[in-house]
Amino acid sequence: MKLIVLKSRKEHFWGSCVHIYDAWNEGLEKLNEADIDLIEFFENDGFSQEQLEFLSKHERESVLFLKIDHLKMQNILQQLSHLKELRIILPVIGNLTIELDRWKSLDSIIKGMKVCFLSASFRQSLQSEVLLNGFVKRLPYPIKDSGFSLNCKNEVDNEKVRIVYAGRLTPQKNILSLLNSFTLARRINPKLELKICGNFHDRDYHLHHINLSSNYRDTVLKTLESCKDVTYLGNLNQDGLLDLFRSSDYQVCVGTHHDEDFGYSIAQGLALGLDPILTDWGGLYDHSLISSVKMIPVDLKDENIPFPRKASLVKAFIALTQKAKFEEKTKLSHKTRESYSTMLWAKSFKKLIKIDFPRFQGITPLFQEYLSKAYESYPFKKETGIYEKIYNSYLFGRDEERFKL
Repeated sequence: MKLIVLKSRKEHFWGSCVHIYDAWNEGLEKLNEADIDLIEFFENDGFSQEQLEFLSKHERESVLFLKIDHLKMQNILQQLSHLKELRIILPVIGNLTIELDRWKSLDSIIKGMKVCFLSASFRQSLQSEVLLNGFVKRLPYPIKDSGFSLNCKNEVDNEKVRIVYAGRLTPQKNILSLLNSFTLARRINPKLELKICGNFHDRDYHLHHINLSSNYRDTVLKTLESCKDVTYLGNLNQDGLLDLFRSSDYQVCVGTHHDEDFGYSIAQGLALGLDPILTDWGGLYDHSLISSVKMIPVDLKDENIPFPRKASLVKAFIALTQKAKFEEKTKLSHKTRESYSTMLWAKSFKKLIKIDFPRFQGITPLFQEYLSKAYESYPFKKETGIYEKIYNSYLFGRDEERFKL
């Protein structure tokens, strides 16, 4: 068997994807199978003639893992449309309700090809199944071995209970709600402190009727300045982020973002022993399977906009009265390694590449309906009924056996 990994020479524009790709590389190095011939191809806006000839020659014995930017997949897959026996692993990073032109074009290109859509979480897998007549498997994004390296002691010398939020500071991450709930909780539990890091970048929120006003960023920054025991650290690099996790007690994410496929920074925090407070939304649910996570219920407000339940969030903050003990953080880190290590990822990936994928049958009528309306008008109005059908899994999905490897 030949496992061909298609890579790009350019770094991905999403920071989390850079680290996911690095962890995949470490996992691929651990395959260690005599019958697997691991080959790397680097794309240059498509395949070279030599690469295409190789794929044609070894079509029946090869699996192609597309470890590239989604935006380049249309041209890549167009070149492969005649190779009906080649098995292709197509990671679904993010969500199917964005990058709409890509999914419209891929539908016709890959129909009839042997494709596995690889999702990082159960709820993302369920959503993908609702929108694609395809073969979907769940394989969580792994954490590199170095990401499990804890400090031998808690670096926070004071008595404050340090909570960290790492991620985008955008409306669907519910930052203002997070700050308001923290402020209310701190009146009862003054031991709390909150460290926040991230940027304000977002994509395709307009499809979900989110109005990002020109003064939104200023409003968030002013609110951050006015909140006692809240510190905004800007957009940290990877080393800075992991150091922050190591010196903290707990982590929080109350996002209800439309493409919350997994929550990679949450996994990184778990690897360093940080129990989380999370919304019961999208891919964040998977983390509850390995930790004593406090799940915050999500309510749908007007215009189908999901929000974390404020009273539950305040209560969860108030309950954090003690600093995390190093022994407990170590136990959680070890438990996380059992689920998110690159070694486990490699074992699951071995199983995947030995499966004969069924042929892709094309997108579902529901997805076709969404794609036809998304650019014309806000498609998730209550009267259309589309939101509930597409995002039901993000609210109520559970760990389905058919997605496991």
